[in-house]
Amino acid sequence: MSSDTILPASINTQTINALITQELSDEIILAAQDADEDIQKIKSSLQEGKHKNKEKKKTALQQAHLPHMGIDKTYFILKERVSWDGMYSDTVNYVTSCISCCQYKRKPPQKQAYGQTPIPTKPGDFISIDIVGPVRPNNYVLTVLDHFSKHAELFPISNKQAPTIARKIIQYITTFGRPGMILSDLGTQFTANIFKQITSMTGIALHHTTSRNPKANGQSERINTSLKTTILSLTDHKVDFAVAVHKSFYNGTKHSSHGFTPDIVHFGRNLSLIFDTITAPIETPLLTEEGYTNTLLSSLQALQQQIRTNFEKQQDKQQARLNSNTTQRAPKVGDVAYTLSDNQFRPEFDGPFEVIKKPNKHTCIIRELDTQSTGF
Repeated sequence: MSSDTILPASINTQTINALITQELSDEIILAAQDADEDIQKIKSSLQEGKHKNKEKKKTALQQAHLPHMGIDKTYFILKERVSWDGMYSDTVNYVTSCISCCQYKRKPPQKQAYGQTPIPTKPGDFISIDIVGPVRPNNYVLTVLDHFSKHAELFPISNKQAPTIARKIIQYITTFGRPGMILSDLGTQFTANIFKQITSMTGIALHHTTSRNPKANGQSERINTSLKTTILSLTDHKVDFAVAVHKSFYNGTKHSSHGFTPDIVHFGRNLSLIFDTITAPIETPLLTEEGYTNTLLSSLQALQQQIRTNFEKQQDKQQARLNSNTTQRAPKVGDVAYTLSDNQFRPEFDGPFEVIKKPNKHTCIIRELDTQSTGF
């Protein structure tokens, strides 16, 4: 060792009498730390500091998000004043879980992909019902649509109470036969006990659309729109006459979904329209009773098969068009969700709710969350 090397005074001044040969395990180290008062003071101060830092972060986020602006603006306010690791992700979590923002802010709608409606195989498989009106003072119309033939039956009614609707459904059944299923919205007239009793006694499956998605019964909605136009246009006539005209022309013209008239699909022949009394209808070849029956049955079988094929093609096209601008979302059981409010004097969205069950990929069963106990 050179003469100019300087060593600390403590070096080489003590004799090492023994070496520690015992292997120190994690348990021994932890036990020694727990028994060391100085180490416990350090750990306690670190925990207090961590708690204080958490409270400071929460306060900073609350202050920066006071005007309930979006993520970027809230983060801009924060980063100009404070800093911590993971601040942006904390900002994202805080803003996206803000109940006021979720309830009041109208976000750009993310359209969910639509599920496919089962294709009926014959007339009477299932029908949808809806109510139009009031179209004029004290006037409503009950619309009944067969989803296979697209045949529409329209009933002018003076009120939309459940007993009135039930009587008209019985009238429809005695005229056209019992449908396998009825689809309606959640109107009180369709969910009343008397309506449920009738469908139960007749063996009809009753299904309802969700309250915030009337598009699930879109075919009835389209009929309602065209019916309103007819009634409003024929202002010089009573509602009953306008409804009769609309029904006659609707059922007697080709439907875009299957390419045939609803009348010929539902009854096996085209019915005369109002103006057919003025213009002579086209003569049809005379057939014997047996020949007519055989020809009719053969034609109907071929017609129904062609309609099913057309439905499948039409549904594929419609599905592709509807889903061209949609976002596939997959909420899971336990996720938090908000629903669109149907009251203009309330927040845009109701909630928060918790997803508790998923019967299928397009449907979620939810329950309201207790915001006090969940920490929202």
